[in-house]
Amino acid sequence: MPILVECDVCGKKYRLGEDRAGTTIECKECFGEIDVPGRRSRSSSPRRAAAPNRPVRRHSISPGVNPLLIIGGILGGILFLVVALVVVVVIMLPDKAADPDPNDFARQNRPVIPQMPAPRAPNFPRGPRPVPGGMRPAPNIPNVPNIPTPNIPNIPVPKVPEPPKLDLIAWNVEVDPPAEIYEFDVEKEIRIPTGDRFGTGYMLLPTMPTAFVSVGRNSNDREKSTVYDLRTRKKVAEISGIRLDHNVSRLSQDGKFLVGRMPFEGNLLVYDIKAKKPLGKIPTKQQYPFLRNFELPGSKRIVAWESNKPMTIWSLPAGDIERTMELPKGFEVQSISFSPGGRLMTVIHESNKILRVYDLDNGQPVGEVAAPLDERNRAERCLCLVFSQDGKELAGLFGTFKSRLVTWDVENGKTVVDHKFGESLRSIIKGAFGYRAPPLEWFPDRSKWLVYGHAIVDREAGGPVWSAPVDTAGTATRRMIDNERVLTISGARGNRTVASLKLPKEEIDTAITVVRSGGNAADVGLPPLTLPDQKTVRTIDTAAEFGDWQVKSDPAPKLPAGLLSKPLTLTSPGQQVQQAVLSRSGTRLVSKVTPKPRAASTTTKPAKNKPAENEPTEKPPKTLLSVSDVASGDRLKEIPLTFDCILTAVNADGTRCLVRTPGTDQGRIDVFSTDDGSHIVGWRPYQKEEKRKRNVVFATFIDDTHVLTRGSGNQVVLWEIPSCKAIYSFETRQNPTLSSGGRYLVVPGKTNQDVRFYEPLTGQLRGGLKSLAIGAVCAFHPNGERLAIINGGTIKLWNLKDGKMEKEFRVALGGQTLKWCGDRYLLTGNRSLIDIEKELIVWTYAVAPGGLNLEGSPDGRHWFVAPTSFIDRTMALSAVSLPHPDAVAKLSATALKASTILGPGSKVSLNVNINAPAGMSNASNQFKQHVTSVFKQAGITVAAGQPIVLTATMSRQSTGKTLEYQLTEGSRFGIGGNKKELKLAETKVNCNISLTYRGKSYGESKRFFSNDLVSFFNVRIPEGKSAEQYLAEQQWQNATKHMLAYIPPKVIYSADARYGFGSSQLTAKGFKAMPLPTGK
Repeated sequence: MPILVECDVCGKKYRLGEDRAGTTIECKECFGEIDVPGRRSRSSSPRRAAAPNRPVRRHSISPGVNPLLIIGGILGGILFLVVALVVVVVIMLPDKAADPDPNDFARQNRPVIPQMPAPRAPNFPRGPRPVPGGMRPAPNIPNVPNIPTPNIPNIPVPKVPEPPKLDLIAWNVEVDPPAEIYEFDVEKEIRIPTGDRFGTGYMLLPTMPTAFVSVGRNSNDREKSTVYDLRTRKKVAEISGIRLDHNVSRLSQDGKFLVGRMPFEGNLLVYDIKAKKPLGKIPTKQQYPFLRNFELPGSKRIVAWESNKPMTIWSLPAGDIERTMELPKGFEVQSISFSPGGRLMTVIHESNKILRVYDLDNGQPVGEVAAPLDERNRAERCLCLVFSQDGKELAGLFGTFKSRLVTWDVENGKTVVDHKFGESLRSIIKGAFGYRAPPLEWFPDRSKWLVYGHAIVDREAGGPVWSAPVDTAGTATRRMIDNERVLTISGARGNRTVASLKLPKEEIDTAITVVRSGGNAADVGLPPLTLPDQKTVRTIDTAAEFGDWQVKSDPAPKLPAGLLSKPLTLTSPGQQVQQAVLSRSGTRLVSKVTPKPRAASTTTKPAKNKPAENEPTEKPPKTLLSVSDVASGDRLKEIPLTFDCILTAVNADGTRCLVRTPGTDQGRIDVFSTDDGSHIVGWRPYQKEEKRKRNVVFATFIDDTHVLTRGSGNQVVLWEIPSCKAIYSFETRQNPTLSSGGRYLVVPGKTNQDVRFYEPLTGQLRGGLKSLAIGAVCAFHPNGERLAIINGGTIKLWNLKDGKMEKEFRVALGGQTLKWCGDRYLLTGNRSLIDIEKELIVWTYAVAPGGLNLEGSPDGRHWFVAPTSFIDRTMALSAVSLPHPDAVAKLSATALKASTILGPGSKVSLNVNINAPAGMSNASNQFKQHVTSVFKQAGITVAAGQPIVLTATMSRQSTGKTLEYQLTEGSRFGIGGNKKELKLAETKVNCNISLTYRGKSYGESKRFFSNDLVSFFNVRIPEGKSAEQYLAEQQWQNATKHMLAYIPPKVIYSADARYGFGSSQLTAKGFKAMPLPTGK
């Protein structure tokens, strides 16, 4: 007869065989232990299932049956089992390290956070770090819109339902403090051996504030447990001679009673610790056959409950029934908690919408408040409720996919804290999945919470702000005994102890300060942050009408005559320039260089354990910013930074530079003075956004006190610094572009069908141009009168005096960058030089290995950094006019006309060979008509005997394999119906399309279609057709659709069209001729 069991932690139910009676299983949902009732038979043993023969593929073919549902269910089950297995293996990994110091709470699995120095704390060496990517509460930014929901016809946008109107009981709750306040000597360490030589150790703590702990367990007559007073670290009593289920046992708050469920019998046994004998049994089996939920509030009563059953209260130690309470229907089991004094009890009911408080002295409700709702006014799932240690506040952890921590004032029932998180805390806190104790633990001073035993959430800042390492030897309950120490079990397996572990107060306080200022864990040890202010941000509508053209020419600042007429050395020997940004005025260059190599030490070898004389104590910087005066060639300043960064922007005169954090956490930007190297301001513009929108992907200076940023959520914001106040915002999928003089900001319109000109400081619209903006790159001429836009290979030139387009043409290659080189040329991708008059690429340039190109150009020259030589190993800044004299001479003597292999005026031959099986339609004529029509629209003629040939073949062939299925007909989802075997000879229809010119391929498409049933999403066999015939028809139809969907290329460029008529390398000493990429 099957045995039904239920997990008391998550409520998961299991149906087990009789052979599992009397054993303990692990819950696959929460990994908690579940005791299976009954007595295990000595003669019974698990039976190994016979190895089945290799099954044939089984599919269901019936009208309306979707095999995806069956396949999806199977894949989902396999995925769940794999994840569960991985989690179990991780939890059960043995501790290979030697017995560590119990005070070393950070000895292992330390989260590595790059760019952050390792802070130290007494008794806590180098260890835990704030949770990487720590979360802030959910955003509440006024006037900043989210991405609007598209207006899709016939799909109504769901409305957010109104919050429910609740009839609540008036709040009349009195604070119930603990009967005794337990204080511990902070100078004395707690260390109590568990005595478990092989396992992880057992510790039993009351759920309410206490000074007592039980170590060990009483699972059989031979085992014993010991109760200790944590204040004196002395034994109170040893308990033996009884059998209790350790997972269903409770120690009273005053350390006087031990109550546990008796195996097999199922009733509760009350043990008097002082008298060292059982007091009696509480008959619970009949009412609660699988009792898992009971507590000893105030050490004066036993309270037991289960889902959909009345709650029963017995007096302690008498064991008499005080009362039976009918709890509201559908209450949350995890929401039941008790005040430190044991008089108040909480429960959430009415589909998780109402939080009710009971007075256990009379069994009557004394107040109700509305439970938290999500953004759509749906009830949040309650994970736990817990009173603070002084009983003055009640905290609750809610949510399944996005966590929420809410705190109420017990005296008046008002919400005092409400932290919303963008993710589930359980999913981001390392060690949370294996933690079996309640997920929320108060600090005694109510300033913080310990969440899932491994992370700290701050009352003001949210978080998590700090994380503790996972104990691989076994995760035990972690309880705050004071504001600086955690009580838990630590040590290697076989030598586990109940110990007090000291938290790194300075490190945690530093992390909290950082998070309160708008940062996260990665900001610890970095320059201070400023909390961004978005209260008065204004939203710009990028879909508004243009109005009249009001844009005027905006030239770049005029550079001094003869500026950078020869290369400027930027580095010392051995240093590399990793990034370089030129000011708009062209007078200053800020470069990110590798730190200088440390000179070889001339000191003698130090004695053992003694430092060498004159040995440097400071660590070398991770990043070095070098500031150079382009006119004089002087190196003005070197700014050493202790963290890695990405040099992003320099203001107009080069007196300030902006950097952002690299790697996965790119949400922080900092501004430094290039005059004295001082830190001006740092902030995280999008830290309140959800995680995927927090990174900064673009940032630039508008002027000395304004910075424009774009986040990974496509929100552009103008910030005033150093106050970090948001001025305006809008959304765009591309980076804005500043005009040559910085007077205008070019932004793609909301529909991406135009570009708009705004005044960058005010956000005022001054005009717009109709041009496709998706993927477009803009470049202003240095004189400010012309704008070039390249989109793919299409180039448009605009006259900004009147807002009219000068010309439009196509080139063979596009690029992600664009700059003017004089009046006639454009350089795209820092590589391809385009002649505007000839409308083609004329030359290819590439910077020397180890060099880099600078973005933009203040004077129409191309600026770059390149190595000077391999001997002195320095790097220099150069500015050159393109094309260079040798290229000009060659181009003048060349007929500048790029040839195309395929384009308007070309002729193409078709070679179509489609071998249709008997009974199948031949799509040869359809394919020819389709391709001919596409070519005709591009000005290409289809004719016989041409060097350009489009070949298309389509044929069916056998693979030599047999497909076997067991079909179920006349049923839904394969349940019931008539079953029959089906065997098919596997075939494939091969579809090949290629375009060749004089035997060389310029594009090829290959694909095959199988008649395997797995290839079809939904199979419905029409009446009168066999499965074999129907699958063959569907196979051929799918292949035909693929052929008719092919779009041939409309233009193919030759080598000179893609790379021009020559190639040169840019070096610090001049131009070096190079062969074209094609070898021409």
